[in-house]
Amino acid sequence: MHLDLLEAKHIRLLIPHPIQRPLPRAARKPLTFHVMIFIVPVYGKLCAGSKLNAKLKCIVCVEDEPEMIDLMRLILGRRGFEVKGAAGGVDGLKMIREELPDLVLLDLMMPDMDGWEVYQQMKADEKTRGIPVIVVTAKAQSIDRVLGLHIAKVDDYIAKPFSPQDLMNSVEKVLKSRA
Repeated sequence: MHLDLLEAKHIRLLIPHPIQRPLPRAARKPLTFHVMIFIVPVYGKLCAGSKLNAKLKCIVCVEDEPEMIDLMRLILGRRGFEVKGAAGGVDGLKMIREELPDLVLLDLMMPDMDGWEVYQQMKADEKTRGIPVIVVTAKAQSIDRVLGLHIAKVDDYIAKPFSPQDLMNSVEKVLKSRA
C-alpha cells in the first residue's frame, strides 16, 4: 500500500487492544487520535555507505527556460538533491560563484551569455574551476558532443530531449567520479 503523507488529510491507525477478553459493546467505539507528523527533507542518496550521503549535494542548473529548470528540479529533487536554478548565463555565473555547488548543469544556447562563455569563466576562476559541469543542450549532433567532451573537457554531455534516467545516471556518474 502506498501512502503519500503530503496529500493525506486523515490517517486511520488500527491498534489492537491489549485486553484479551471481548469488550462490552458500549466500550467498542472508535478512538480518535491527533497525530503530528514532521517531514524532514533528507538530501543526498539514501544508500548505506554511500559517499553521496556525506553532505548535502547542491546542483546549480543554468538554463534560460524556466520549465527546463523545473523539470530538472523535479527529477533530481525526488532523488534528494538540492537544485537551484539560474535564468541565463549571467545569473548562472553569479550563482555559481556565490554557492560553489557540487555540480553545474549548463545549457549552451542562452541569449545573455552562452554556456561556453560561462564554462570558460568558471575554468578561469580558481574558486570554480574544480566544479564538475554537465552540458545539457539541444545541440545533439555528434560533433557537438565530441567538442564538449574531448576538446572543452566537460564532465558529461546530455542532449535534449533526455530521459529522467539519463539525467540521473549522468549526475551520479560525475559525482561519484569526483568523490
